[in-house]
Amino acid sequence: MANLAVDPTYLEFLASKHDDEKTGAINDLKQAEIASSGFAWDLWWTHGPVCTEGNKAMHELDILRSAVLVGLEAISAVLAAGLRAGAQAYVSTDEQGGQNLGTQLV
Repeated sequence: MANLAVDPTYLEFLASKHDDEKTGAINDLKQAEIASSGFAWDLWWTHGPVCTEGNKAMHELDILRSAVLVGLEAISAVLAAGLRAGAQAYVSTDEQGGQNLGTQLV
């Protein structure tokens, strides 16, 4: 049987990959939002009313893309919180188990 090894430091590292303000996934998603916002307006500005149907479709895609990015940001925040909660639960259980070890009868 394999031994379970939990490293709370590694779980914190993984959590920071999701919500670190400068290098995490949430930051990357916000940068993607900034980089890709306004495409519908740009299309309208460069092509005018000739491409009205394309402009409408691009506007709908802008709205959808923005909603997806917001959802992904929320998922990353939940994942980071879950990883940190798991690390904390492991540490407290390990400490409590270590304290009880000498007092338990097997």
